[in-house]
Amino acid sequence: MACDARDGRDGKSNALLKLVAGIVGLNFDELKQRDRQRNIQRLVVTSVVASTILAAAGALSAYALNERHIAESRTMAAASMNATGQNFDPAAGLQYAIQAADRAPTEEARNALAAALRSQDSLVILQHSTKINKAAISPMGSSILTCGDDAKARIWDLHTGQVVHELTGHTRRIHTCEFSPDGSEVVTAGTDLEPLIWDVRTGTSIAKLRGHTAAVMSARFSTNSAWLVTASEDGTVRVWNAKNGEARAKFYIPDEGAQDAFFIANDSNILGVSEKGPCTIWDLESGLKLKEFSGEMNWVQDAILSPKQTRFMISNKQYGPSFYSLPDATEISRAQTMNTYGGAFSADDSRAVTGSNEGEVWVWDLEAGVHIKTLLHPEAVDTMAISPNQETIVTGSDDGLRVWRMPEPGGGTAEQIGSLRGHKGAARVIMFAPHDNTRLLTIGVEDNTVRIWDLAHFLKVSNDQGPVLSLDELRKQARTRLPIRGSDHR
Repeated sequence: MACDARDGRDGKSNALLKLVAGIVGLNFDELKQRDRQRNIQRLVVTSVVASTILAAAGALSAYALNERHIAESRTMAAASMNATGQNFDPAAGLQYAIQAADRAPTEEARNALAAALRSQDSLVILQHSTKINKAAISPMGSSILTCGDDAKARIWDLHTGQVVHELTGHTRRIHTCEFSPDGSEVVTAGTDLEPLIWDVRTGTSIAKLRGHTAAVMSARFSTNSAWLVTASEDGTVRVWNAKNGEARAKFYIPDEGAQDAFFIANDSNILGVSEKGPCTIWDLESGLKLKEFSGEMNWVQDAILSPKQTRFMISNKQYGPSFYSLPDATEISRAQTMNTYGGAFSADDSRAVTGSNEGEVWVWDLEAGVHIKTLLHPEAVDTMAISPNQETIVTGSDDGLRVWRMPEPGGGTAEQIGSLRGHKGAARVIMFAPHDNTRLLTIGVEDNTVRIWDLAHFLKVSNDQGPVLSLDELRKQARTRLPIRGSDHR
């Protein structure tokens, strides 16, 4: 059989097949068909082998990816447990736990979610870039007012965590800020001598209070929101029209500067407190001094008026707390202790709590005028609050925030329910939200945050760990428990 291997003729492949066909005595076309079939078989085998290799590689890759996700889930779960368990930041712990569950459905993620949910008591976290000196909740409970060392005050929306108004006008540190009882205005005061009144709706300044010659330490509205009283280191207590800033009255405090001042007796009298302790009551209409009282006072730590204005307390650095009935300023009781800090009254004025440098919190029955129970912290206690229903006490110290059950009238036990965790470092208890037993506002001394706490959740998980939930159920709950966050950075 003739064959020609040249290009354009049989070609090398066909020429070789013709030669083999001639040797073995087979038809060329039959041999060529067999060669084609072998090529197809080789191609199929090669394809199967390649597909198997690719499938195996894909399976290995998927396995490796799954293992990586499991490892990442466990790492995030560990970070969550650390944040939750080490008193660092339960809010961050909840976020880590959600990320762990999203990465892979590991048992570690489920456990981290459960632990973070039990510890997640913050509803709102507002971050400041500088020190916060005071905060307040609006009468309707929908806004927070903050002020601090950056000479600015801010009104925040509690539902979004956003700054609604940034109140700029002061030139130096702001010591104090307060909503009016009707919620329409805000007053701010500090070291630049001139308090400012603001319209809450617009965030604009209504009036500047001119007259003080030294730092203004306090500014408070009357109960009808019509007047303001300020106390200054210049030794004066002044009363102003809260709508236009016009001065109404001026009173002089003995023994250096004024520490604080209050409206009492249905806004008809003014109670002023000296930095060195003496207190004075004036009649607002006539300007006459009604009474001056001092007791054993040295340096006033806090002066606190009870909610119904029937009691007044001074915590004193040297001689302990003293309690007085109002408006006559008759002494009710005085503690024989030293270095007392802070205090709070119950909503009906019948109970009080005071703190001390020794880590003691004293619970008082003011009807009997006696100390009935001592609560213990390992560190000094300087701030505290009593819930409006008078069932819960919250105390603040360098070792954190603790929640207690109010002792029974006869003294009884004062059980510590647990601790509120989240602030980095010391925290100050400021107040419960108006008429709300479940929301508490605190300021972080070191982390420059304001937090609103959910005591309803805290009390529930303290008493009941609840049913065992699946990871998906826990993750769904966790997304609803993430706190609202806000920042003063714009």
